[in-house]
Amino acid sequence: MHRYVTANMAGPYHIKNNIVCQDSYCVKKTNENITIAAVADGLGSEKFSDIGSKIAAKVAVEHCISNYNSNLSEDEVKKLMNNAFVYGYKSILEEAESAGEDEDEYDTTLSLVIFDNSKLYYGQSGDSGIVALLDTGEYIKLSDEQNDEYGNVYPLCSGPNVWQFGKAEGNVVSVMLMTDGVLKRICPKILKYDERNININVPFAESFMRRDETSDETVELFQTSLREFLEKYPEEKIDDDKTVIIIFNDDVNARYMDDEYYKFPDWDKLRKYSLDSLNQSDNDNPDLTELSECSESLTESLSVSTAESDQDKSNDIDEASIPKKNDIDVHYPEKEKSSKVTYSKKKHRHKKQKHTKFSHHSNSIVFDLIILLTVLIFSMLAFFSNKWLTEHANASYITVILLCFLSNATILLPAPSAIVVIEFSFILNPVIIALCGGLGSALGEMLGYVAGFHGARAIQTNLNHSNKNSKFKTFINKHKSKHPYILTFLISIIPLPIFDIIGIAAGASKLNPLKFFAVTICGKTLKFLMYAFIAYQLIPIISSINL
Repeated sequence: MHRYVTANMAGPYHIKNNIVCQDSYCVKKTNENITIAAVADGLGSEKFSDIGSKIAAKVAVEHCISNYNSNLSEDEVKKLMNNAFVYGYKSILEEAESAGEDEDEYDTTLSLVIFDNSKLYYGQSGDSGIVALLDTGEYIKLSDEQNDEYGNVYPLCSGPNVWQFGKAEGNVVSVMLMTDGVLKRICPKILKYDERNININVPFAESFMRRDETSDETVELFQTSLREFLEKYPEEKIDDDKTVIIIFNDDVNARYMDDEYYKFPDWDKLRKYSLDSLNQSDNDNPDLTELSECSESLTESLSVSTAESDQDKSNDIDEASIPKKNDIDVHYPEKEKSSKVTYSKKKHRHKKQKHTKFSHHSNSIVFDLIILLTVLIFSMLAFFSNKWLTEHANASYITVILLCFLSNATILLPAPSAIVVIEFSFILNPVIIALCGGLGSALGEMLGYVAGFHGARAIQTNLNHSNKNSKFKTFINKHKSKHPYILTFLISIIPLPIFDIIGIAAGASKLNPLKFFAVTICGKTLKFLMYAFIAYQLIPIISSINL
């Protein structure tokens, strides 16, 4: 049977500056012996990385929960996990597009495991970490930190060429997923100089991952102690957000290695080896005293918790102190079309750097150009058919909707719908005429929105290949109104033929199409009500003149 503990909290720097925790996690169990878990670390340099990390972790786990079964081969499981990463990234793109924000602002790492009885599959993108304890008593680091030579991280958007998938060799007793702040304590880089060829701080990992008893009560107590330990961890040692998931397999016990395996490394000796070759801060080179004290502190706190459990079985755990699973609403893509997904070669952690797309397909440009051409052709047809329809159509409300639609579908061509509303207001109910005119005009203006959206996307896609995409985005954002919907409403009331420009700009800025449509209807209807009122007031005057 599997049991797990979690801890998720903002780092000291984020707490001081009132910044949300950018780490996220998700854990699900399909049954007692299959657990699927993920941790994600939103890049601190990005505005909405906390949202990106939540979506990535949630979608990846849910996709695996829905599609995994124990009969899959190793290659099939790896493909499943790759698809989970694709779905996670596509959901982030959908969220960014829905919010009208730059997809780069949602960058995140992602680490994923499928723990089936004692089999463990893993996937990695970024610099978080996965460590497993085998039944032999050996600790193994499964994932590699994906950084370049300057320490910049490759996030999820870097794509399948960077992602790492694999299977642990041997029977797994427990597994620990952690974001990079905790990983640096468990697997400090300086250990690569250890003569024993052990890249894990075993005494430290032992305190976390070996549980001789894993009843529900002791696991809950351990989770509380784990959270308290991470909260009290010295700020100068871990200033980053801290997220940990540890999953225990009750059905397998870990043997013990020889005593030498559990000794602390000789940190002073390692530091001498690394003096000339390591370029990292003191925070990345923990000393013997610090790690010994941390290990002893954690072991002591867990021992106290276990003792309290034995003395008083009725003690309640404070539910507020136990982290809850992330629960967010995510838009799932209906079908996987990985050929349409664009990944980025961006690699960064603290600074935003220029990047280029490496797997964009020309199909999207062709599609955008076809849509744009279709809109322009339809606009021309609407312009030439509008006059004929005005002369031959019957006087009805449907006719008003159709004529106003065609008048406003003529992008940048003069075909005023105000005349239609005024003429029909002399014949039919003016209020209903205004409502019909507002609906038809708003529908027609959506062609300008579509032209702006696909035209801007075609330009942006083309600039991706010439590394000028960031300049194009800067231009769009610079000229984007802070209150676009208010501006749309006000200009839709003005009796001037300039609204086509607003529609094109709205599409290029990726405003929410439903909101744009609703605001346009309101503005156009209000304008036509004024026209209809004027026409209604003129009826007695015109009648008296005719008499």
